[in-house]
Amino acid sequence: MYGCDFGAVRGYVLSRRGSDGGYLSYQFMDMFESSADDTFYAIYILRRLGVEPPGLQSTVAFLRGLQVDGAYRSLPVAYYAVKALSMLGEEPYDPAAAASYIERAARESMSLVDAGAALAEEHFLGDGSLKSFDATAVIAGGEVPSGLLAASMGVEALSLLGGVPGGFAAEALRLVEGYEAPGGGYGRPVATLDSTYHAVKILSLLGRPVPREAAGWVYRCESPGGGFSVRPGVESRFLEHLYYGVEALHMAGGEPRYGGRHVELICGCQNGDGGFRRSPVLGLSTLENTYYAVAALWRMGVL
Repeated sequence: MYGCDFGAVRGYVLSRRGSDGGYLSYQFMDMFESSADDTFYAIYILRRLGVEPPGLQSTVAFLRGLQVDGAYRSLPVAYYAVKALSMLGEEPYDPAAAASYIERAARESMSLVDAGAALAEEHFLGDGSLKSFDATAVIAGGEVPSGLLAASMGVEALSLLGGVPGGFAAEALRLVEGYEAPGGGYGRPVATLDSTYHAVKILSLLGRPVPREAAGWVYRCESPGGGFSVRPGVESRFLEHLYYGVEALHMAGGEPRYGGRHVELICGCQNGDGGFRRSPVLGLSTLENTYYAVAALWRMGVL
């Protein structure tokens, strides 16, 4: 349908499974350890394709094994492990310790990234372009790292582990307010689709209404030729932005205006191995990009 070969997608994902029960985009003769994020992507994709992931006991054991003495190596590892286990109807071996770690790690990351963002903003121009340190020339377009990513990870993971503590929820909402930009998007020094998606997700998960202006800003990122740009007026055709745009509109109560074109773009990113690359130009398949493709197709009702 629409040019996508979903049978090949299935084959690609299953080929990324390791002997440890997890998944990795660059799995090769069990020379590399599987990762939490790729394992989540694989489970999500297979479930959306109506395929039961094989060897579930070993996959659950792999995911639970990522928690050591109640903690994880990082917030992203904890986030993806909890999400993957939740999709399988399972929990970490110590859910309470997992929740405690995630809240603590998210708070630390939010504060560190936010402090770094305030400092980094000194080297950005009003349109989001990065300038040289002596302020004599513009180097390239850029984006200040956003604490919204850590906040959205924390809110989502904690919601899967029994609920988001009131204090953390209030802190995440204050962060969202601090990143609100003129025109309806979110981000610093200018709004970006990445940051807007994370802000909208926080609001949605915490039961807060998504401002109508935010949905309008996302629509201005949508291209009639397919895909979403990182911000209005900037051309980009990357799968992650298409995914962010489709999901943000859904959470805001809207839907894409050019669904057919988006599907064409997605299917145009499929490689011969069945996986998806980041854009229509040449590139290697990854489970992350395949996840963006399948999740966006599912959200638009193609799967």
